[in-house]
Amino acid sequence: LKGSPVILKEAMVYLKESLEAKSKVPGIGKQDFISVISNIGTCYQYLGRTDSARIYFQKALDLSLQTGQESSKFYGNLAILWGNQDQYDLALKYFQKALNSLDSMCSATDLGSNPRVEEATSTLADFTAFKAHSFQRRYTIFHDPRDLAEGLNSFMIALEMIDTLRFLRSFESKPFISSEAKIHFFNALDMSLDLYERTGKKEYLNQAFLLSERNKSATLNEFLRSNKAREALGSLAPWIIYEDSLKEVINNLKSEIIRVTPFNKTIPQIADSLQNRLLWLEDNLKTTETKARKENPDFFRNVYFNKGYPLDTLRKLLNPGEAMVDYTVAHNNWVGQDYMIVMVLTQDTLYTFRDTLPKQYKDDIRTFLSTITSYVDNKVFNDFIQSSNLMYRYFFESIDKIPGISKLILLTDEELGFLPFEVFVTDTLKPKGSDFRKLHYLNRKYVISYISSHEQFHQFRTKPNRKEKATVFGYAPFVDRGIRLDSFNLLPLDNSKEEINPVSEKFRSRILIDNQADENSLRRAFKKNSVIILSTHGIMDEKNPMESRLLMSPDQTDGSLYLFEILSLKINSEMVVLNACNTGKGKLQPGEGILSVARGFQFAGVPTVITTLWPIDDRSSATIMKFFFQNLSNGMDQGQALMQARNRYIDQSSKANGAPYFWAGQVLIGDPGPILIQHRTDPLIFIVPILLMGLLLLLFFYYKKKS
Repeated sequence: LKGSPVILKEAMVYLKESLEAKSKVPGIGKQDFISVISNIGTCYQYLGRTDSARIYFQKALDLSLQTGQESSKFYGNLAILWGNQDQYDLALKYFQKALNSLDSMCSATDLGSNPRVEEATSTLADFTAFKAHSFQRRYTIFHDPRDLAEGLNSFMIALEMIDTLRFLRSFESKPFISSEAKIHFFNALDMSLDLYERTGKKEYLNQAFLLSERNKSATLNEFLRSNKAREALGSLAPWIIYEDSLKEVINNLKSEIIRVTPFNKTIPQIADSLQNRLLWLEDNLKTTETKARKENPDFFRNVYFNKGYPLDTLRKLLNPGEAMVDYTVAHNNWVGQDYMIVMVLTQDTLYTFRDTLPKQYKDDIRTFLSTITSYVDNKVFNDFIQSSNLMYRYFFESIDKIPGISKLILLTDEELGFLPFEVFVTDTLKPKGSDFRKLHYLNRKYVISYISSHEQFHQFRTKPNRKEKATVFGYAPFVDRGIRLDSFNLLPLDNSKEEINPVSEKFRSRILIDNQADENSLRRAFKKNSVIILSTHGIMDEKNPMESRLLMSPDQTDGSLYLFEILSLKINSEMVVLNACNTGKGKLQPGEGILSVARGFQFAGVPTVITTLWPIDDRSSATIMKFFFQNLSNGMDQGQALMQARNRYIDQSSKANGAPYFWAGQVLIGDPGPILIQHRTDPLIFIVPILLMGLLLLLFFYYKKKS
């Protein structure tokens, strides 16, 4: 109702009539008026009539104090009203009283006093963060460094509470906490940088670096840490085995429900029965997880309360010429502005950039993405150059000025996760003939890869090197056939076989085509030291992202590998190549990232995922993957191999197929470093010695006979 003044005014009429009616009821208590009075105040607040709202909130507060009712909400409402009028002394006063009413150990008058983390509730965390915001806003007016210090301290308490609450929530509800808390983490990061600039103390710079991680892919980090801890415990934790078995049954049941629901509408009792069993199993899983948390507090504390890795720890993991670029973007409702903080970590230095983004920046991103199309003409070409260069100026121009960088590991945030940085152009010079191939792309200058968190980077850079070389498994289930699936009419992928076969010429491989490329075979390959190439159809379900899937053999009862299944898999593969449409595209969850099929493989611990950002052209994809694996065979690392494969494709392509749509859809997420793959044994290695041995035997018998 916030944006509907007409409905708000109508609601207020009814609320006032209700208030009048209550006053005529004999013996009614004062507490019965509180909620109605508070709601009238809320209506006035949304209508922008601050003075009237304050009168009603004060009345509600007075009645709550007289009757012993919960009063923190009304203190908080009054504090917010004062803050909206830039009266931050009064805002802080009322927020402090609100905190005191929720935790009596927190002083009602000492602004330096904060509530106890162990008392964490959503309301307590919010009011502590709002108090910190008030300190920050007052600092922008009076520039008193004490406000920075007090505000940051309050923020850190609030963030500890938020992490505690996230620890207690289910997987499905964690992203909601991340979304609501995003601005709190951003402002704490901003204040840390302010304190570093004022004091020069490295502790604040390190704190800023840690904060840039804490509300970015928080759920992914929990999965990665949990999987690592579970591996270390092994058989010492029987509850892990029971949890895994429950999850497997739940996933199978979910797949069955999806299968029967659209096709068996005439017998809904089947789906209802399965759904009831699913609810029972999910309750059982929650009970098991809750019990495990209580009985194994150290395990879960290590998983959920890891605050990330200090600057110096990650700096040592970077290679010469390599930079990790960490973007943090947030919208501040208090001032109606979008902000961005960029932290660039190299072996030697941490560079920080802070900027205000224009209000239309999200529209500019959408416009830019619309110019990446298979249909090109002069207008599309000109629009692409302008939009691509605008993206460069928004998100990369400052970084491009840092000397000595040739490799980029990008940790993007919010809508930036949809961007292919490789196609940013550094100028708006237009080559003759509207030729996309001649533009100055970042892909010509930098090896670019992406990560989702510092935790992911730390894990793949510190993992023990495998002595055994990986085997390539290629899956192409739709070489000679298409499939009609619900509203989708999916055609055969004629070039998928050509995409996989060249790999088998270089590496020890097993190629599975059509019916052979089934889900069971794929699951077995996941358990091996392998490189997996999936050249198939992918379906992104924007309404229910967890039901997004990769299609395998449709002849089987369950011919789909769903995202919710991937999350629960234990995958031993070194790299997964997803040559299926939109596998890197998904639903954006603020504070978490893009929930996509590719993200599922990251949850499962795959170090490197090559994924797609749009419906790719299977012919150009096959060519680029051929070049990519040739480069790997020649000893290049994964990031360099993909960069060079793209550039080689651009150089050899026709003008019609040189647009970014054809070569930039595949991006590398995760480890861009070297990978060990078993080369195919050349038959000549065996044939030549045999022939030589035969020749020697013939000579031996010849001379023996002659003698």
